[in-house]
Amino acid sequence: MKLLLGGAAAFSVVKATAAAVSGERAWNGKTLRWLGILLVLLVGCGLASYYVHQYVEPADDDQQDNSAMLLKACGQASTGRQIPHGTRTELICRHGH
Repeated sequence: MKLLLGGAAAFSVVKATAAAVSGERAWNGKTLRWLGILLVLLVGCGLASYYVHQYVEPADDDQQDNSAMLLKACGQASTGRQIPHGTRTELICRHGH
């Protein structure tokens, strides 16, 4: 969707430039019309981006869950519970990264 809107915006810039050059004055009716179309398309791009960020992109809950699990595992290691040797969790708890 955003690719289509972006392509249409680029096309409207080209058409607005052509209208400005072809007329006797640069700011003529055709130029203003294409600039209006460009403005509408750019608002559409912004709304499409907003929609995707609000409703489509997955939340970072997985990363937060992994962090919580690591903190819990490192806490268990400090209480004497054994974490399997050579695992990523053991390395993270030992080195703090």
